[in-house]
Amino acid sequence: MLEQVKYENLVSRNWFYINSVLQNKIRNVNILFAGCGLGSVIAQSAIRLGFENMTIVDGDNVDLTNLNRQFYFQNDVGVNKAKSLKNNLLMINPNANIKSVEKYIKVNDLSKLVSEVDIVINTVDLNNTYYEIITETIKHKKTVICPFNVGFGGVLILFNKNSVGPEIIWGRNLPIDNKEFYMKLIESLKKFHLPLYISKELENLFSEINNKGYQPQISIGGNIIASIVLSTIIKVLQNKDVSLAPCPIFFDSYE
Repeated sequence: MLEQVKYENLVSRNWFYINSVLQNKIRNVNILFAGCGLGSVIAQSAIRLGFENMTIVDGDNVDLTNLNRQFYFQNDVGVNKAKSLKNNLLMINPNANIKSVEKYIKVNDLSKLVSEVDIVINTVDLNNTYYEIITETIKHKKTVICPFNVGFGGVLILFNKNSVGPEIIWGRNLPIDNKEFYMKLIESLKKFHLPLYISKELENLFSEINNKGYQPQISIGGNIIASIVLSTIIKVLQNKDVSLAPCPIFFDSYE
């Protein structure tokens, strides 16, 4: 039996850093988590900060390899990610308004999904839907955040009503899968000072990604990018300036 949680108690330690006006905005804003992999880590931090309104969408099931960095447990393995994430989030705040959609996002679903929320966090796998999420959110004059777990840090790219589409970064010849996209992302970050532990091993990194078929990811980077995403959302709620695509928000904790 879950204990009843008073919102005021849950967020009582936020004082000084988050005033009551901002806390109320946090409580009432509605976020769409398109993808519940990296999105699960961001959602966990969000609900602890006091966000209560979320729509979480994913058609994938939890895999054992997800447990090194995502907000899931052994008993979630084999269960739909959106379903498991909703249950895990409600263990923190049972009063939260969480809508779970246990299927992959289709382009035809986007207009309704985006129209019902204020901010979109886009972490779906790289395919046509990924780019359509960005385009649809811009069309609705809302904010879409595209976060990535990179090494001991993370990078975020943000689009809003003042942005052009994703082609400003990736051009019209869009990457066809996660592996190719990750490598293009790392290449694009070179001019923003890649950490030495990545830059000096870049050729070896790309070779190993091609051999294994997937990129490396660790929990440290996931937790850091969650912090960057939520700090950025807070700035958006305060109407403060944030970097827009193609300029990334990038931080690495190792260097």
